[in-house]
Amino acid sequence: MKFQVKVYKISKGNKSQASFLAIINKKIVDKLKLKINDGILISIKNHTFPTVVKKHGSKRFVHGFTIPFKIGRKLKTKSQIIVSLISKGLENPKPQHFKSSDNLNLTTIIPKNTMINRRVYAFELDEKKVLFWIYSKGNRPFILPKSVELRKDNFSLFEVLGAFLCEGFKARKKGKHRDRLSFSNAELEQIKWFTDALENLLGIKREEWSIQILYPKISHKSTKILKKHWSKAGFLMNQISINKNKTVVSPYGICIQNIYNSTLAEIFSFLMEYCKKLVLKNNRNVIDTFRGFSRGDLGVTSDSITFDSENKSDVLLFKQVCTKLGITTGNLNFRPYKHGWWYIRINGWDNFRKILELDGIKHTKRKEKLINIFLKSKRNLRYKYLEAIKNKKNTSKKIANSLNLSIITTRFYLSKFRKEKYVRSYLANKSNRFIYRLTTKGKKELEVLRGVINGS
Repeated sequence: MKFQVKVYKISKGNKSQASFLAIINKKIVDKLKLKINDGILISIKNHTFPTVVKKHGSKRFVHGFTIPFKIGRKLKTKSQIIVSLISKGLENPKPQHFKSSDNLNLTTIIPKNTMINRRVYAFELDEKKVLFWIYSKGNRPFILPKSVELRKDNFSLFEVLGAFLCEGFKARKKGKHRDRLSFSNAELEQIKWFTDALENLLGIKREEWSIQILYPKISHKSTKILKKHWSKAGFLMNQISINKNKTVVSPYGICIQNIYNSTLAEIFSFLMEYCKKLVLKNNRNVIDTFRGFSRGDLGVTSDSITFDSENKSDVLLFKQVCTKLGITTGNLNFRPYKHGWWYIRINGWDNFRKILELDGIKHTKRKEKLINIFLKSKRNLRYKYLEAIKNKKNTSKKIANSLNLSIITTRFYLSKFRKEKYVRSYLANKSNRFIYRLTTKGKKELEVLRGVINGS
């Protein structure tokens, strides 16, 4: 709807920037049913911005709204200006009752006020998109989908949650809003995955991000190599900046991706907190969250898996996730180094098998380490023998050589597996050697073990 307002310039002294005020006629106020503190989305001369209806004047107050300085300075003051009301802020949303198959309606899960008690306004642009804006100095609006799918195109909000709790920037200055949405990692595949996930689930485009690479030595050659490497995640060269940091040891540095928008940072934080409450609702959420954790602070050593964080609550959530999945964890421990951190360990072949069965590790190098631990276990000799026979290492000598074992040890286990009916043997023609083949039972067992290792 279009209507007229009268624009005034409000001077605040020589050292302060002037502001611009639009006064709304009372008839328009009544017609639009505008109230004090209503949020409205306005368009003036092809410039669209959110603002708030306020009381102006002391003795005889009128309704009005402020206009951003960049727009107001181009308007003719003390004159009638035509404006368009695009949308009024949504009011009194109905609480959403969560069901595992539902999407999340952002307008029903985002609170009306932030942690520092600033109003959150939501303006419906169409059936699918909502403009969010936190009414606070310097905050800019951000457009997000009204309905967010829990899972879309192999991406999951719960996997994003697990990864963000590890690698996301969550700090805030006292009495301030978060100034950015940020995620960091030294692995290209993790940065690409996080960017793809937010683009698919929240519609956040790649061009929105500012990319900062921390690297110990900066030169023309290293800058060129680093920009080429990180642009493989789909970023443009001019989005990427290289910054010196002597403590970085990763071969391609550490990538920090940022969107400097307080509204987005706070809305995303609300969304993650909401998802955190839903993690334990069903096994699918739990598995996705574990996979997200594996992208961040989960480490795989030569004989165990560890998860650590400065936040005790995140480690406790990880422990709850593991318990729900039937994975046994050790005790919660605290290491008082510098600021200190909490950590927990996972040991044991059964736990490793369970994690591999669930395809729980979504970090390529860590998954390879876990597979190696799994394969080195004495309890996994059956897989090694069956795999060797499947790969045409069909005599005891060939099997022994491929597994780096003695002939005596190899014949002992072959005899054992033959009795268990995983393999069969027969004498080769014109030879005194036994040839080994997999039985139907052996083929099925190998398929199961391969599935564990491949996470299927």
